[in-house]
Amino acid sequence: MTTRTMLNSPSCFVPDWPTPQNVRSLVTTRNGGVSQGVFSSFNLGTHVGDDPSAVAVNRGRVVASVQGTPVWLNQVHGTRVFDTARFSVGDQPPEADALF
Repeated sequence: MTTRTMLNSPSCFVPDWPTPQNVRSLVTTRNGGVSQGVFSSFNLGTHVGDDPSAVAVNRGRVVASVQGTPVWLNQVHGTRVFDTARFSVGDQPPEADALF
């Protein structure tokens, strides 16, 4: 992904590591969002019990800052990595901790 407005912001950053030119990455933080309480502030998970409208605003901020459409996942804190070539619009989010 190539970032635009949120590049190196409190909400997300592009790691500074050597990769091939066609590889893009974006790391999000918990800062800079609208979620409240235990989900504050930049929660992107729809499956954890946060207010869906807050998650939509937070996700909208990511979408506005990248080229392309993100594939969202349900993070499970395991070792599964999902190949986005297997994803189609309308599919349920994969349960994984990384996407490629």
